[in-house]
Amino acid sequence: MSEAIFNQRRVLVLEDEPIIAMLVEQMLEDAGALVDGHATLASAEAAIDRFRPDLAVLDVNIHNETSYALAARLADLRVPVIFATGYGIGAHPEAFAQIPTVSKPYDISEIAAALEQAISANSA
Repeated sequence: MSEAIFNQRRVLVLEDEPIIAMLVEQMLEDAGALVDGHATLASAEAAIDRFRPDLAVLDVNIHNETSYALAARLADLRVPVIFATGYGIGAHPEAFAQIPTVSKPYDISEIAAALEQAISANSA
């Protein structure tokens, strides 16, 4: 596993818990990513209208809504996506079961491994 996958790549992060958002954003920046962090679905959607991220890390539950529609939009744009959640992979609807998921708490190596898996799946 290599954190080199983050080197100057734009990573959209959607996380509504401020402390967790700060931690994941810092981990990604330390690994060389250009992070675009968001705490709401509306903000993340607007960001995608402005630029296409290279990768995305999405919390599933955002202010009592899910990020599945955003994940679908990113998939349509061929942006590799992972979920970072406290609910685990078993909680995803079947349509999103193939998206790599890391469970909180996680570290940068888990994020890197999941994103490498998403990149591989996206290029297949």
